[in-house]
Amino acid sequence: MSRFVLKIILLSLAVICFDQSTAQSKKIKEVESSLIPYVPIEDFPKWNLHERMDFHKIPGASIAVIDNYKVVWSKSYGYADTLSKRKVNERTIFSAGSVSKMILGIVIMNLVEEGKLDLDTPVNSYLKSWQLKSSSEMANPSATLRMLLSHSSGTSQSSYFGFTDGRSTYPSLVEILSGAPGTGCNPVVQNSEVGKFRYSGGGYLVAQLVAMEVSGKSFEVLANQYVFNKLHLQRTNFQQPLNNQLSNNIAVGYSAAPWFVAEQYVYPQLAAAGLNTTATDLATILAEMMKAEKDESQILSRRSFETMTQPVAEVSSGTYLEQTGTGLFLLRRTDSRQQYFEHQGVNAGYVTYAFGSLKLGKGVVIMINSGDDFNGFAAEVRRAVAKAYQWSDFLPEPIKMIRKSTSELQRYVGRYRKGDNEVIYLTASDGFLMERINSGKEIPVVFTADNEIVFSDYNIKGQFQISNTKNVTGLKYDWEQSYMPRMLDNEFTLNELIEQQQFEAAEVEFLKKNFSENDFNYFIYNYLSAHPKSYTTCVAVAEIGLRKLPNSAVLHIRKAESLFKLKQVEKAVSELQTIPPSDFLYEEAQGLIKKFQK
Repeated sequence: MSRFVLKIILLSLAVICFDQSTAQSKKIKEVESSLIPYVPIEDFPKWNLHERMDFHKIPGASIAVIDNYKVVWSKSYGYADTLSKRKVNERTIFSAGSVSKMILGIVIMNLVEEGKLDLDTPVNSYLKSWQLKSSSEMANPSATLRMLLSHSSGTSQSSYFGFTDGRSTYPSLVEILSGAPGTGCNPVVQNSEVGKFRYSGGGYLVAQLVAMEVSGKSFEVLANQYVFNKLHLQRTNFQQPLNNQLSNNIAVGYSAAPWFVAEQYVYPQLAAAGLNTTATDLATILAEMMKAEKDESQILSRRSFETMTQPVAEVSSGTYLEQTGTGLFLLRRTDSRQQYFEHQGVNAGYVTYAFGSLKLGKGVVIMINSGDDFNGFAAEVRRAVAKAYQWSDFLPEPIKMIRKSTSELQRYVGRYRKGDNEVIYLTASDGFLMERINSGKEIPVVFTADNEIVFSDYNIKGQFQISNTKNVTGLKYDWEQSYMPRMLDNEFTLNELIEQQQFEAAEVEFLKKNFSENDFNYFIYNYLSAHPKSYTTCVAVAEIGLRKLPNSAVLHIRKAESLFKLKQVEKAVSELQTIPPSDFLYEEAQGLIKKFQK
C-alpha cells in the first residue's frame, strides 16, 4: 500500500471519529439542557442539568447512556466529596443499593440454566443451614425462587439498614435471616398472601442463601463468576466494607435525614443492598442483559432473559403499568405494548436508577450521592435521555398548556387545606402556577382549561371550586368528591405555627389534638426530615411534649439529641440523667451520655 493511500485512509478515519465525537457532544448537550417534569408540556421551558442539581441539592452525579446495545457515553458532575472538593469522575464508585437484587437475578438464572436450581421448587428443599418459616396464621411456607425474586412470596423485612459502628466483624447471612441480636432486623418469615406484590429484601437474602448452598460458593464468588469477570469489570464488587484500594475514589453519601450518620455504611446484606459499582460498569451490565434478546449476551441466555422479563405481579397502574419480573421490575405505558425494565436502589446517602428496554437496545444509568432525592433529579435525567434518544412510547403524550396572565393567576394563588396538617401552596410563575405541599419541593402546575389544571409531577388533573360570587374557594383532584377548602389568612396548621415559631399557639393545638408520646416523637422526626438542622425548634416541641408527659424518656432523648447538635453538651447530658434506671430506655440514655461526653 502506498503512503498516499495510507494517508487517505487515516484521514478518512480521523474525519469519521471527529464526526462521531461531535454528534456525541451534541447529544450530551441536548440531554443536559432538556430535563423535563413527569408530564411533558408543549412550549414549556426545559431545565438545565446543573440548575436541577442545585434545586434538588445533589452533591454529585454520574450518568451512562446506552444506545444500540452499547454504552455510548458517560459523564460525571459535581462532587464525590464536598469537603475536600474531590470531583466525581467516570471511575467513582457509588453504593447501588437494591440494584444488587438484579445481579442476584442473573446469578440465579445461570444456576437454573446449569440445572442446579428450579424456579418453582419450594426453597426449603434446597436449604440446609436455615429454613424459611411461616407465621402462625399462615400455612407451611411454600415460597419458590420465582416468588422471592418477584416480591410475591409474602416474605417479611422490606429493607435493611447498614452498619456504621466500625465493628471488626459483621453478622453472617444466617444471623441476619434469623434476626439474631446485633443484626438490627427481625427474622425473615412468610407472613402474608402469596402471589401479591410485597417488596421484600429479606426474600432476596433467602434466595442468596439458596444460591450459596447449592453451589457451595460465596455470593461474591458467584457474582464474579457469572457477571463481573465475564465483562472485565474492575470497579464493581460486593466487598463490604470496600477495600482501601478502591475506597479512595468512592462517592461520599449525603442525607439530611435525622437518622443519617455521616460515615460510610456497611451492608453485609449483599444481595439486598451490598453492590458497589460505577455508572459505566452498571450500564455495561445492563447493555449485556439487553443483548440476550438477540442471544448475544455473555451473562444471560435468551431464554433466561425472557424469563426475567415475564410479568409476575402487578405493582401499580396509572399512566404506567409497573409489574415485577424475576429479579427486576417492568414498566410500560398503559396505552402501549413497548416494554422497559428497571431497578432502582436507595442506600443511606445514595440513589441509583438502572433502566433498559426489552427490544430497543436503549437505556441509562444514573447514580447520585444524595439519599434524599429518590424521585426527582434522576427521573428528570431519565426523561431527558428518553427524549434525546427517542425511546419509543416511553414518555407520556405532551399536554397543551393555556398560559395565564399574572392578574389571572393571582385569582388562584393561595393555601388549600389538603389534610389536618397538610397544605397545598399555589404561587404564580410565568404563565402557570407552582405547587408545594408543606415544605416539599415546588412543581409546575399548568392550566389546560378554565379552572382546570394538571399537576406535572404526576399526570393528575385538578379542578377549582368557584363560588356564586366568582371567587375561588377550593381545589380538588379530579377523582375526589369534595374540595380542599381555600384557607383564610389567619388560619394555620400545626406545622405552620411551628414554622412561624408561634409555640404558645402550637401548644394549644397539640393539647387539642391530645398528642401521645409517639405522636410527639413522630412529629419531631418528620419536622427534622423536612427542616434539617432545625434543632432549636425541636427542643421547643420536645419541651411542649414534656409539659404534658414529664416522664417520657423518648421525649427526653429527642430533646437531648437536639441540644447536643446545638453543642449544649451539659444540658443534653442533664436531660438524659432524668431517665430512671427502671425505664426500658435507660441503657440507651446511658449510651448517649457516653457518646456526648467523648
